[in-house]
Amino acid sequence: MLNFLINHGATILISGVLLCLVIRIVASMMKKRKQGKSMGCDCGCGSCPGSSFCHPQEKDAEHREP
Repeated sequence: MLNFLINHGATILISGVLLCLVIRIVASMMKKRKQGKSMGCDCGCGSCPGSSFCHPQEKDAEHREP
């Protein structure tokens, strides 16, 4: 077991760091989603063809109000 850890220590360390980064990114995305923020570029969505997918409730509210 010790021989395995010595031979693959760098791989295990790098994999652990990458796993932590992925978990942090996913947690950040979930936090933004719960707050109702965009998960994309955070730019203006006026000219974005996918804005209806990011902000469906905002588009519906715009169409309902006179």
